[in-house]
Amino acid sequence: MNRVNSHCREGDVVISSTGNDLSPVDTLRRRKTPTTLQVNRSTWKLRSFYLSLYSKRRTRGIFLVFIFLLVAYTLLLLKNGNLKLDFWTKDSSYATAKEPWSFEGAKTWFTETASLQKRPSYSIQQQKSWNTEQLEYEFVGNIEENKELPVPFIQLWKHVHYDITICRIFGVCVNSNRFHIFLNSSNMKKQLEYCGVKQHYYDSSGYEEWQKVMSTTDYPSYLDKDLVSNIPLRTHMPHFIEDITPFVAFKDILKGQRTTLHGLPFQEKYSSEGKAPVVDYRRSKYGFNPFFLFDSSGFHRFNGSWTKEFLTLLLGKVDLSPFVESIQSNTSMKCFRSVVTGKGSDIKYLLNHENSFFKDNNLRKEALKASDWCEKPIQVTILSRRANNARTLIGADNFAENIRKLQVTKDSKKQQKICHITFRCEIVYFEEMTFLEQISVMQKTDILIAAHGAGNTNIVFLPENSVVIEIYPFAYKANIFEELARKYLLRYDSLIAEPDTKSFKQCLQKIVRAHPELEVKVKRLTNEWDTAVTKFLEGDRSHKLKMENPKVSDLVPSSRVCARNQTLNIAWRDLCNVIKRQVIQML
Repeated sequence: MNRVNSHCREGDVVISSTGNDLSPVDTLRRRKTPTTLQVNRSTWKLRSFYLSLYSKRRTRGIFLVFIFLLVAYTLLLLKNGNLKLDFWTKDSSYATAKEPWSFEGAKTWFTETASLQKRPSYSIQQQKSWNTEQLEYEFVGNIEENKELPVPFIQLWKHVHYDITICRIFGVCVNSNRFHIFLNSSNMKKQLEYCGVKQHYYDSSGYEEWQKVMSTTDYPSYLDKDLVSNIPLRTHMPHFIEDITPFVAFKDILKGQRTTLHGLPFQEKYSSEGKAPVVDYRRSKYGFNPFFLFDSSGFHRFNGSWTKEFLTLLLGKVDLSPFVESIQSNTSMKCFRSVVTGKGSDIKYLLNHENSFFKDNNLRKEALKASDWCEKPIQVTILSRRANNARTLIGADNFAENIRKLQVTKDSKKQQKICHITFRCEIVYFEEMTFLEQISVMQKTDILIAAHGAGNTNIVFLPENSVVIEIYPFAYKANIFEELARKYLLRYDSLIAEPDTKSFKQCLQKIVRAHPELEVKVKRLTNEWDTAVTKFLEGDRSHKLKMENPKVSDLVPSSRVCARNQTLNIAWRDLCNVIKRQVIQML
């Protein structure tokens, strides 16, 4: 009697009631039938797709080749993953300019238009050798014209920790006091901002335009010269020093004599226009031939001026004609090999006593030690103007006599002793001195008391940590010398002189006689002056009359001159307190 088995079906699998035995057909079906978990796996989906190609052998072969190439490409990306990671992380440091760059040697990188190009990788030995070797840039005077046309690109130095960015932009032209830079990618424009070149200061175009300019025979005569500033320089001595200060600091970097600052290196990055040929920037043989392009206004004062003497000292050249030229508003386009610019609030650290400008000219720039202030008299210099001149310091002789009698006693924790400070004092008038004599006075000065004026530009020759006390006319406080003092590592203080209402109003009356149409504006300015004087005499120094501001002084042309030309009268008590405060802070 045949045994009758009852079966039940669960899904696609037949289960026997006799011990749950499975037939061979059922077993085969169970092997090939996936569970719900298997079906959801991506590998099973790929396997199902592959099996669907079983009858199409050619298609199946192509599919296998595609899978092989995909795996190979993935391995290649993993191998070069460090390059890709480096590109998106290191270059993004521009978004946060204060973030220090890691010390991995010089890197070559491209703009977003060439971001898919593979960058060269260098061995650790090569990177270490680059960190110690000197750059191949040479600071030279007249050099033979380089027949190889420069390719527009940006060479950039950024300090590891300090906020200092130095740039050399290759491929620039100047026309009518406006610069034209041949860079055409949006990324490059951002880099120019990091270099301190604002977009409204220049025009830009692409590499193709640069090639057209280079094919014009009128331009190449300047291609061996490098501008020292991204704006035409001003000839007036304080403004000239303000414009030229970055070059004084950056000259050492460009020369390659000093690529570190207090043991911390500058890192270099290079940027090339995407459509321009790739250049081996580090091995570039371009020297640096400085060229000073001045604004034509006031350039007639250059010969025999303080500015000319300073350039002679800076370059070590007697004949400046190959280095200096003025640009007229109607001159044709002049193209140069490069221009130097920079940006950063820590530039002052490049102007310390290690700077070659001070070393090469045997100038004492290193600060005095606190012990020196205790052991010998402090040299005080009063820089004034002769009587009957503008900004004459009233009572300078009495100040000098009182300073010589002044004594300051301080228990110095640094020296672990009581210091008895004495003073020497001398009154000088720079109008009667040569350039070298002015430098000599600054070199031996510890505390400078100076009436506001162009002669204060000589503070750049003061040793570090010297004290500058500037005396301003009432309602006129231009801060150009305060900024110079900060850059050149000096200690700065100031005093405001009492109002000289008589001379100010007399000057305004001369303006009215020459321009009667300004009588109403002069009367309004006079009323504002009287209100400010009243507040000042009552002890309120918060008056809003600031004649150094063009928005105020331009209402009445030349009224700023009236404010600047007041005589300077200050109280001895105020001056004495400033001197004592500065000396005590030193100890």
